Amino acid sequence: MIRLIRLLHNYLGLILGLPLLISALSAAVYVWQPELTTWLYPELYCVPDNKANVLSLDSLLHVVEHTENQSINRMYFPERERQSFVFTFKQTEGFHFYSPIDGSKLGELKQRRGLLDVVLKLHTFSYFPNGKYFIAWVSILCVFIIFSSGYYLWWPKNRKFKAFDFKLSRRSLSNRIWPFLLHRVLGMYLSLFILIVGLSGVYFVYKKPFKQMLQTMGSDVQISQKNSKVDLPDDYDFSEALQPLENYFVDYHPRSIILNYKNSGHTYISWMKFKEMHNGKKKRAYALFDPNTNFSIVVSDPLLASRMDVILDAWLPPFHFGEWGAWFSRILYFLGSLGFSALIVFGYWSFFKRRKRR
Repeated sequence: MIRLIRLLHNYLGLILGLPLLISALSAAVYVWQPELTTWLYPELYCVPDNKANVLSLDSLLHVVEHTENQSINRMYFPERERQSFVFTFKQTEGFHFYSPIDGSKLGELKQRRGLLDVVLKLHTFSYFPNGKYFIAWVSILCVFIIFSSGYYLWWPKNRKFKAFDFKLSRRSLSNRIWPFLLHRVLGMYLSLFILIVGLSGVYFVYKKPFKQMLQTMGSDVQISQKNSKVDLPDDYDFSEALQPLENYFVDYHPRSIILNYKNSGHTYISWMKFKEMHNGKKKRAYALFDPNTNFSIVVSDPLLASRMDVILDAWLPPFHFGEWGAWFSRILYFLGSLGFSALIVFGYWSFFKRRKRR
């Protein structure tokens, strides 16, 4: 029985180790996304005099449309580390950065976060068809089979217990099987971290089916429903999409406005309670509007959310991205991601070292 479980642990880890290593290393980088994007693109993300008087939104839209000579499709308000506005246009690709002070164009990127969006796509395997489902199932197999089989093999009743199962010493590191010992110790201490981060990532991939399952079990979770499509008027001006900002969530900060959201014709507007990097749950609201009437079709208010919705939509994202405890949690997640990477590397090392001895 133990031999069968050891073979399952070794060869499943051998197959899934490489995608897990890519996901872990990209997570270690992405946890510093705000600082890295500001460092890589200071001319786009930082405004020289961010305390100066800013243009009104109507004036800014007029300047931007006059500069680009084309219609705005999406608008992202300043948030977190970014002090500039970001626009996309119907006729061209890319993200265009504008200063809120004088409406001057700061530059453009193919992706909103530049190189860090590439890192995020590597983390979610979005460069491959259905890549996010692939890495989700890899995470499920990692948590429920690789780690459970590893614990079974580690359990003292199944083998001779040794003192350095819980810690490393100079004596254990001088042992010829030290990569295996490091692999085992890292697996012990990182199992809870991998469980939380891995399964929360799976939830983001299968969010709607998971909520439907909870709903059938009697939970009062909110599920976004598909709405009938509407035709976006040809003469629709983006400034008309600003009107709901005066009537909805006035004590929140606007986050984004997107026309023709998911090709439905609706206007999507989102808000955030905290504009800066915050420590704790995310309070975000959103609404869908009919562009012909500017009447709301769907309104999601975080203050009216059920307890389960608060857990899933407000607390789970900070726990997955390591933003629940400011610098402490981000350093913890960075070290945890590097530790998980080392766990995989030492697993490969010990496997091939053992094969070589044979």
